[in-house]
Amino acid sequence: MDLAYSTKEVILSGGFIDTPKLLLLNGIGPAKELEELGIPVVKDLPGVGKQLSDHVMAFMCCEMDTKHNKKYAFESDEALIKEAEVAWARDKTGAFDLYNNTLWGGFLKVPGLEELPEFKALDRDIQEFLSKEKTPTYEFCANCILVPRGTVLPKGSSYLTAIAFLMNGQSQ
Repeated sequence: MDLAYSTKEVILSGGFIDTPKLLLLNGIGPAKELEELGIPVVKDLPGVGKQLSDHVMAFMCCEMDTKHNKKYAFESDEALIKEAEVAWARDKTGAFDLYNNTLWGGFLKVPGLEELPEFKALDRDIQEFLSKEKTPTYEFCANCILVPRGTVLPKGSSYLTAIAFLMNGQSQ
């Protein structure tokens, strides 16, 4: 087992689920709840572990012919991958740059969101938050990996994978 040492502060992140868990297990969180679990309170921070909101996502992978892209032909050919490794190591160019250096997408709002009956049924403070210009309803990104992993496409085929994320779901 490797050990790590530090003589200064360390910032540890465990993602949106494990970060609050690490804080709570180490006594940082709502004092009353920690005490009920027998965890010594280091810092009473009532919001830790509250209002978790998952970002539901869906993958869509479409098979297409190679006139649109040759990503699959590249990914399934060891010689092309080795050639790409050489080009990347030399000057950061080549097929890795072409196929794996770009993940594009955007953050968008549902048009007419404020007119939907579900929106109107939300608490006023949530409506105000969701109505802000920079609060997205959903995110999408494309040029992702082939899913599910291990999928084999016919010769002469390629693919495009896109992911859509619900950013501010309000279901109960």
